[in-house]
Amino acid sequence: MNTTEKYGFRKPEANDFVSVDDLNHNADTMEKALCELDAEVNRLNHAVVLSVSKTGWSGGSAPYTQTVTVKGVTAEDRPVIGLSVSSGSNADTIRAQSKAWGCVDRAVTGTDKITFYCYRKKPEVDFEVQAKGV
Repeated sequence: MNTTEKYGFRKPEANDFVSVDDLNHNADTMEKALCELDAEVNRLNHAVVLSVSKTGWSGGSAPYTQTVTVKGVTAEDRPVIGLSVSSGSNADTIRAQSKAWGCVDRAVTGTDKITFYCYRKKPEVDFEVQAKGV
């Protein structure tokens, strides 16, 4: 009996007896693959809001760094990260937070963390970012 290359589905040939065990094996294999795919899609759609503190930057001169704990993120993850503006924020607050986020030049994932880098100057106000895909 032949099997598919990637998932190992059983493929009876014209002269093979089709067994319920083969059908159940294929259904179980599909179920497992779909569950894994579903979990990955859910992880990619998951978003967290992270607080970045104006006093949390390390280094006396550039580059400045700040590491934020993000449970479940890995070094291989490449989340989409952007400024998260709270509802009810006024224009001055949004402008200051946007300017602060503009100071961030790079974000690097690691095991359960994201490290932000500022190569020019560090932010002067607290702000929040949303990381999607963690």
